[in-house]
Amino acid sequence: GAWSGPEDHSTAIAVAWDQNGLYLGIVVTDDEHEHASNSAWNGDGVQMGLTPPERLSPEEAGGSVASVPYLYNYSIKDGYESGKVYKKGDPAVIADKERGAGNYDVAMVRDDAKKTTTYEALFTPDSFGFAQFEVGQQFGFGVCVNDGDKDTPGQKGWSGWGPHMIVFGKTAPDAALVTLTAAEVLASFETDFSDGEIPGIIGRMLMLIILDNDPEIETILVPSHGG
Repeated sequence: GAWSGPEDHSTAIAVAWDQNGLYLGIVVTDDEHEHASNSAWNGDGVQMGLTPPERLSPEEAGGSVASVPYLYNYSIKDGYESGKVYKKGDPAVIADKERGAGNYDVAMVRDDAKKTTTYEALFTPDSFGFAQFEVGQQFGFGVCVNDGDKDTPGQKGWSGWGPHMIVFGKTAPDAALVTLTAAEVLASFETDFSDGEIPGIIGRMLMLIILDNDPEIETILVPSHGG
């Protein structure tokens, strides 16, 4: 359906990394949560993709999969319990590996009263074909947060960060270029995905520099030591 403003659908996204992997935190403001489909992308949910830093088009790379070789999708299905934290492997969610065989964990919660959905994911280096993450690494990165409503179900709109890398044929040139940077690794996290709660990753992060080439803009996500 037609977008009616930020309360209909809007997103806040944070990304960080440490020795354990890449962290992606998303808070979606959405008046309705809709996901009746058995496909993770076709309704309210997240798609996250990664490409080599050259961000070659499918024609240049030799096909769509070569252009965007890593793509992971996750969502909470209809019939959820408001306020309950769902994890990968729970029958109430979809968390797939559309492209790439690496490991990742995700925790998700929908709050109908606040009209927000929170997604927090940890992607290990092998999720993106790396032996490890390290300072100076670069890769193309895109996040698409899909939106549907009860009267217009499925992928009827989207927001995100480089979402057109994913939405229109999986095209790497539409990805953002990420460069990992950090002075030091923060202390070990006090909580993890086994504790049954969202671990609050956004409050305990290292830095990323995100480069948008046209025009060239640098945005530094500075770590917060609270929460």
